[in-house]
Amino acid sequence: MKCSICHHPEREAIDKAILAGQSNRSIAAQYKVSQTAVQRHKDNHLPEHLATSKKAEQVTKADDLISDLQFLKEKALTFLAKAEQSEDMRSAAPLISAAVKVIETLAEVRGELNRQAVINVTMSPVWVETRTVILAALQPYPEAREAVVLALEDTCRR
Repeated sequence: MKCSICHHPEREAIDKAILAGQSNRSIAAQYKVSQTAVQRHKDNHLPEHLATSKKAEQVTKADDLISDLQFLKEKALTFLAKAEQSEDMRSAAPLISAAVKVIETLAEVRGELNRQAVINVTMSPVWVETRTVILAALQPYPEAREAVVLALEDTCRR
């Protein structure tokens, strides 16, 4: 299934709107796409597009988006500093949130932040039980048991 945002004629503008922190609802309304399509694109394609662009035109667009992100980061931090100086804590909270979002997105685009889930199956009760059953079955075969233990340890270290 194709991403409707990736193939949208105004993809660059949609990407910029996402990076600027506009709501999925407002982007969807403005560009006549669904909110879920905007969210899916934001989660699955935007960082990939920015970080792995190979074609010159895509690289230029990615560089522009990174520049925009850097600008937004600096702006958010400037506004935050002004709010702190004036001790306007009401304004500071949303500015902190905005700055964090921009910084996270910038880090993700640069490949410095990976949002993929890491699952440690070696601590799973099902795996512990399975491993115990395998090793018990190999008890009469010490060489095979040792080879399996070494292979499992090597796999867990990766």
